[in-house]
Amino acid sequence: MRGEHEQNGLSPPVGHVWPDGDCAACEPRCRDCCEFTPYKSRDFHLSFPENGLLTITVPANRKSLPEIDFDYDATVTKFSFRDGNLFLVAVEDPSRIRVIVSAQLNKNSGSYDGQIFTDTGGNQPMEDNGPVHCTVAPR
Repeated sequence: MRGEHEQNGLSPPVGHVWPDGDCAACEPRCRDCCEFTPYKSRDFHLSFPENGLLTITVPANRKSLPEIDFDYDATVTKFSFRDGNLFLVAVEDPSRIRVIVSAQLNKNSGSYDGQIFTDTGGNQPMEDNGPVHCTVAPR
């Protein structure tokens, strides 16, 4: 498993060590704990000042883009979750960015910490940026 994940540019989650050997030997264990498993969808819970909470629901199919629970309609156009990095861009329409998240894995806590940009304005832009704290939970 280690070789296949490393070829895909992935690193193991906190507290998980991939054994040497082929995928078949590790497959059952990865289903239970590997954050990169294709078998489980994930929820990211993001907390940030001023605006509160944002939830990102990542589908089990890694080729699909996640959905977000945000105050305004926003569609995720870019998403990456690998190598200890979380990145997301969501827009209302191509000319109006609503959310940008860039966070890195905190190996001590297992959470992702970084920066968030939001636009919570109605007809006029009301932009804010600041720190973000993200936790990951299986659905």
